[in-house]
Amino acid sequence: MEVLNMTSERIITILIPFPKELDVNGDFGNIQTIQRRLTWYGYTPKIAVWQGGQLPTNIDIMLTGGGMDSGLKAVYPHFTEHRADFKAMAADGVAMLLVGGMYQMFGRSFMLDGNKLEGLALLDVTSGKAPEKYDGNIVAQSSRFGEVVGYEIHETVTKLGPTATPLCETVTKGTGNNADDHNEGVIAGTLIGTYMNGPILPKNPAVADYLIEAAAKHRYGSFEPTAKPENFPVAAFIDNARKVAASRPIMQAARI
Repeated sequence: MEVLNMTSERIITILIPFPKELDVNGDFGNIQTIQRRLTWYGYTPKIAVWQGGQLPTNIDIMLTGGGMDSGLKAVYPHFTEHRADFKAMAADGVAMLLVGGMYQMFGRSFMLDGNKLEGLALLDVTSGKAPEKYDGNIVAQSSRFGEVVGYEIHETVTKLGPTATPLCETVTKGTGNNADDHNEGVIAGTLIGTYMNGPILPKNPAVADYLIEAAAKHRYGSFEPTAKPENFPVAAFIDNARKVAASRPIMQAARI
């Protein structure tokens, strides 16, 4: 842990794994949101890209996007090779956003290309094939973050294990983890897994700030912003975007 110096750059290092393979639903917007909000809070974001081999060091936050099956198949061996490293990062308090297929991969098991594969087991969830394709707007209620809005598109379902806590306890529009439990995503310490993409963070600043605070505490032991989020230049725009997103109708689930 570094000593916080308000006159220094106050660097926060963001790990971006396989940006080409894991950005199919606009998830690059999550990176832009974290970068911009870190800057407004008085920190200096530093990007570290990982495309296999040795993992970069001194990581404070990892942002993964969703991927097509072909992309997930390509990256799976690299993630499993470093299973112990990712577990150590999580135990050390590194913040992680895991979207779509990466949410599944960081669980206990998941389906890929018709095969059941062992996950990294950082999240107490299991994922399998869905009877329907879930494609549409989603609105959910979270006791921690309030109303969370986004877009989901997945052909899988995820079940939470006994030690898992949903990111959102109640889905009011859309499907989320599955059609039976009416919850969405999972939160485990500084890790967040979700089916919300499109991306999730620009319209949900409370979620973004949770990850930012975790990243700052990981690096410096505390989060000491130099500005308040209500004074950010996009605050009013975000509020309006959230209202528009929440008002959109859900699309009908399509039979596969």
